[in-house]
This record gives sequence, structure tokens and C-alpha cells, in this order.
Amino acid sequence: MSSASRRRYLQRIVASLVSTLALTALPATVLAQSELGSPERIRQVKAELGVKNTQTGPWSDYVAALQTYRQAVRDVREAEIELMGGAQAIEGSDDAVLKERLTARLLAKAALKTRYEAFYGALDSDQRQVADATLTAGECGR
Repeated sequence: MSSASRRRYLQRIVASLVSTLALTALPATVLAQSELGSPERIRQVKAELGVKNTQTGPWSDYVAALQTYRQAVRDVREAEIELMGGAQAIEGSDDAVLKERLTARLLAKAALKTRYEAFYGALDSDQRQVADATLTAGECGR
């Protein structure tokens, strides 16, 4: 085998390994893309809204619901990846796990909407303007 042929062969092997590694890392990359409910985003929103001491109860309830919803979204994405043949494919041919996780996500979203509405009701008019301009639909349970 000539050195040029050997080089091309090694390049193909390296390219194949890089592709395999990239696909293996894909689920973590996909799951890490969303800032929804991340600690950094929560701190940012709290600072921008200027949450007052009298609003800490509704704020805490909202944050808990937001974090629950964030995890439910991640669980659905993980199940979707597994159904497509991810590293740890879901056992069996049906998608019962995905359906279960979709249901949990819908329930978490409804709870988030309820908690957001209660928190929004505790805000003053200036804070509501900031919330309207700052929060995404997902952060409001919509």
C-alpha cells in the first residue's frame, strides 16, 4: 500500500470515528440547548423583574413548576432519541414510554401556566411590562 493510499485510508477511519463520536454526543448537546428553567436564566429573570420579598412565595412556586416542566421536556426529548435508536433504545416495539413522558410534560406545562398566572398576578404594573418583554411563551406555560 502506498503512503498516499495509507493516508486516505487513515483519513476515512478518522472521519468515521469523528462522526460516530458526534452522534454519540448528540443527545447531551440537544438536551443542553435550552435555557428554559436553567439556574442562570432563573437568576436573570428574577433580577430583571426585581422580585420583592412579598412576592417570594408565588416566585418560588413558579420556579418549582418551571424546573419540573424543564425536566419533563428533557425526558420527552430523551425518549424520542431513544425511540430513534439512541445509545440506550427503549425496550419493545411500542412507544409507551414516550406517551407516558408526553403526558407528564402536558401536566407539567399546565401546572407551570397556573403557577405563572399566580405569580404574574402578584407583580406590579412595571414588573408585568418587564415580564411581558422578557419571558418566553415556554416560560409562561403557553
